Amino acid sequence: MILGTPVSADESRHWIGQTLHDTFSTHFPQHTDDLVVAYQAWNEANLERLVQRYEGMVDLFVALQDAGVATGVVTSKRRLPALATLGHVGLLDRVPVLTANEDTARHKPAPDPLLHALHVIGRRSLSGRRCWCRPAGT
Repeated sequence: MILGTPVSADESRHWIGQTLHDTFSTHFPQHTDDLVVAYQAWNEANLERLVQRYEGMVDLFVALQDAGVATGVVTSKRRLPALATLGHVGLLDRVPVLTANEDTARHKPAPDPLLHALHVIGRRSLSGRRCWCRPAGT
């Protein structure tokens, strides 16, 4: 429930990957700034309690990097909360490239964040390489 408005789990899952500003300005435009501030404070206060590690993720990053695969994370989160999340799940030292909200003017689903990450690792395009991305809402 947000501001007395029921929000289903299914609906809120579709917000994953969007910036807080985009989400709240679409659904609660008159309260966007206040909701962003409130969510950021709540997220910071509850990160350690609610965010859990996914079994095998550290090993996956190690194996990919040992195989010479360039890895990184592209997120709509701001940099500091993203770093806190990566640290909490044991991936901070395994993610050499982090593209966060502050790094691009346009955000998912625009390609800018992925293109920024490619630039950081020294590639101009995927050019036959694969990129695994989680679909929005999953």
